[in-house]
Amino acid sequence: MSVTVAPLGAQALGEAAQALGRGALLGRYGLSQEGLLRLLQGAHQRGEGLLGAYGEGQGPMLGLAWYLPRGALGTAAYLRLLLVAEGAQRRGVGGQLVAAFEAACMVPKGGFFVLTEQQGGAEAFYGRHGYRPVGPLPGFVQKGRTELLLWKSP
Repeated sequence: MSVTVAPLGAQALGEAAQALGRGALLGRYGLSQEGLLRLLQGAHQRGEGLLGAYGEGQGPMLGLAWYLPRGALGTAAYLRLLLVAEGAQRRGVGGQLVAAFEAACMVPKGGFFVLTEQQGGAEAFYGRHGYRPVGPLPGFVQKGRTELLLWKSP
């Protein structure tokens, strides 16, 4: 699949929320398209990293990565959210977004990622990209949910 990954500007946030705001992951957290749009707008205003993955020729939005370059413990990058459109999953889009995130901010410390334990193959996906489990974080994102912290060494 031919994919282009590029920074998301303010004008693309609505498209991102519309294209990616219906997935099962966001539904588990009670987040709507409008809620995702508000979160992305806030991230953009704060200058946080937002990358979009597009189909050939700036085609439809296929995924996004939202990250903090020095968000974890003040030194390591933190991939806050990785979303891939349901029709584009298992086609390399997520891997390209992870690679772009790492290229943007992984040096010299490494990267953290918070992952919900209820995502089917997500832990295996990140494992293939070199991320290893560190431990659970109960209630970190939402009360009653346990997230799993993953770490990738530089």
